[in-house]
Amino acid sequence: MFPYPISFIKSASGLNPGAFITEWTVGAGDTIILPSFDATPAGYTMDYDVDWGDGSSDSNVTTADKTHTYGDAGTYQVVITNQFGSLNMQRASATEKGYLTNMVQWGTDNIWSSLYRMFYGCSSMQYTATDFPNLTNMVERPEVREMFYQCHSVVNLDLSNWTNTGNFDYAYQAFAYMEGLKTLNLTGWDMSNITYAYNCCHYAGDLVDGCEFIMPNLEWGTGGSNVSQFFHSAKVKSIDVSGWNFTGAATLLNAMFRRTLKGSAGATFSIDASGWQNSSNITKMTDFVRDTEATSVNISGIDTQNVTDMNYAFYFADELTHVTGLDELDATSLTTALILFQYTRKYNWGTANANFGANWGPNLGNITNMQSWFDNTGTTTPGSVPPDVSNWDVSGVTIMQAMFKQASWTGGTSIDVSSWDVSSVTGAGFVDWCRASTGVTSLDTSNWQISSSVTSMAQFAYQSAFAGDIDFSHAGGDLSGITTWANAFHTTGITGFKLNGSSSFAAVTSMTNMITGASTLVPTADYDALLLRLAATATNTGVTLTVTNSNYTLGGAVEFARDTTLKAGRTWTINDDGGV
Repeated sequence: MFPYPISFIKSASGLNPGAFITEWTVGAGDTIILPSFDATPAGYTMDYDVDWGDGSSDSNVTTADKTHTYGDAGTYQVVITNQFGSLNMQRASATEKGYLTNMVQWGTDNIWSSLYRMFYGCSSMQYTATDFPNLTNMVERPEVREMFYQCHSVVNLDLSNWTNTGNFDYAYQAFAYMEGLKTLNLTGWDMSNITYAYNCCHYAGDLVDGCEFIMPNLEWGTGGSNVSQFFHSAKVKSIDVSGWNFTGAATLLNAMFRRTLKGSAGATFSIDASGWQNSSNITKMTDFVRDTEATSVNISGIDTQNVTDMNYAFYFADELTHVTGLDELDATSLTTALILFQYTRKYNWGTANANFGANWGPNLGNITNMQSWFDNTGTTTPGSVPPDVSNWDVSGVTIMQAMFKQASWTGGTSIDVSSWDVSSVTGAGFVDWCRASTGVTSLDTSNWQISSSVTSMAQFAYQSAFAGDIDFSHAGGDLSGITTWANAFHTTGITGFKLNGSSSFAAVTSMTNMITGASTLVPTADYDALLLRLAATATNTGVTLTVTNSNYTLGGAVEFARDTTLKAGRTWTINDDGGV
């Protein structure tokens, strides 16, 4: 028996509109399988006819997992009529999956009992169907979970004419790992009953050109949805998510656009999530656009007043130049936002509506960790102004380590932290605070009340562009718990170091390279005050103090404090520019 050539059996006018039609390419003696949802179909009566395309057929098939062996190599069109139920290729072997090479037609006869894992792992399958499945009674499993998982040969997938998609309740990895996909059109889909769409388009998209994801006006879960990692690691040409509506409470968007990348030969792309409806139902945005290669993101109109978690939301988005609508973010419910903007190396805070607004800073009272929030922002292409942190409530923050480390901008002024309440910072919470930053050129810390719980100021402004006075003179400040000031103002342009008359250095063990620079640094009066307070309060022995290019006053209490109390009495090593 010889197979029918494809050119003969496949014609638009010759297809039975009721039939479910697929094509299979096999070698001589190969066996294909039509695996059902599971081995024991339930909820419907299986009774179908199948034409195997090689001149043989079976009628009134009522058992699951039907097989057929072909005598000759070729490509065969398998035509199924009447009630077939479901196809679950995940239950087939890798070899059997490889035989399926084209999805031709859904047909009208079959009422699909499930689409669960229908074409799972069918990496050689193309998709040429233009009709849609009957989804009115998905009695076995109302899911599109992993339906096209690893279907690498599908190039264009237009499912915009599908009806009754409101019957789906689960879309985990539905289009994941479709690495040849250039368009995916879900226009008109009803997502209102889907509670879990995690990783829906994970790693989808043509590796060279990326994919056009066309999904406007989707309405999500009336009972709440997990849309986390929806586009995680997708290769993107463009994304249309306009008009999305989040009607259900507790909607999760964690890592939704994380690691969205352009194809190897693709152009730049942007993400426009502006105007999303009922966005106040969103509660988590962890990793939201983390690692994306998008050059811009628009979140205008998104209501974040109920978002509790934005950890790493913009982290390592190193092509990102601005987030339009950042000025609208509301931090009222925010409790954690670790490493928020670290490594956004091209970010420009001066772009319109791309800096923090009135509903952000004053509502940060529940945040305890701001470590590395702006670490390495603007290092590739510095922005025109600094982040606006002037009205921030940091009263609950215990960790600010590396907060502005290597942060860069070329215009505007320095950051305004004059009103900050840093009294809750503890331990190493100030280490590397603005280390190597070219944007932090001055700091008004005169109102800072540093707690005795702080143990380290190491590398606080190390090798930064800071040039001016540092003022720790507030009467409510307590420096007594700090053990190390090593490199705190090493290679900076510091011009003053202000203390109060009762400043204590009781715990200090290291002040190596504390204040260094190329020219005269702190005034003699400031250095004198430091030496006097060290002699009065710093009882540890063997400490090294480096304050280069600075002089102390000879012939009195300061000289005695330096040479007799500290150097001779406590075996300190002191490096400075001598007495005057």
